[in-house]
Amino acid sequence: MGPSNQRILGLDPGLSATGYALIDATNPGAGPLAIGDVRTRARDPLGVRLQAIHDALAAVVGRHRPAMVVVEALFTRINVKTVLLMAQARGVAILAATAHGASLHEYAPAEIKRLITGSGRAGKAQVMAMVSAQVKLPRGDLSDHATDALAAALCHCRHLALERAGGSVKQPARRKTRRQQWQDFVDRRR
Repeated sequence: MGPSNQRILGLDPGLSATGYALIDATNPGAGPLAIGDVRTRARDPLGVRLQAIHDALAAVVGRHRPAMVVVEALFTRINVKTVLLMAQARGVAILAATAHGASLHEYAPAEIKRLITGSGRAGKAQVMAMVSAQVKLPRGDLSDHATDALAAALCHCRHLALERAGGSVKQPARRKTRRQQWQDFVDRRR
């Protein structure tokens, strides 16, 4: 039996650090119910690191039972070995997070940035500033991973609110290339 609450667990999976943030979609501004990182040591064997990620996230999920889990889509402009390691950590994180029946949702990094800051090209500092402005954060510094996880959870919360209001969550139309603009001009002259 799956959870019946409106808790959203955002994840920023990585092998050395996996960020997580849990919010209540009915009151996201109140701040995260849980937030942090699962850190592993590079010198430990891969299996030990993956087990540590799984166990820590399984404890968070077991304690809070989120209804929804949100992850950022894999970013692939890095070397293949790094992508494979990240994919393994991501798989373990998703397995642990959805073990109690939570639904899984995935967003491209640009979509998360767009729904949080208004721009899909926002930098980390802009995302952090907007997250801090929207949510009551715990005292102390948050890691980039925890902040990214919180941004993912807030993105899904905003997505749900837009859907309920009947608004659009689609990407804005892309600007036409010079070639497309020229072709439009030529077509209008015919």
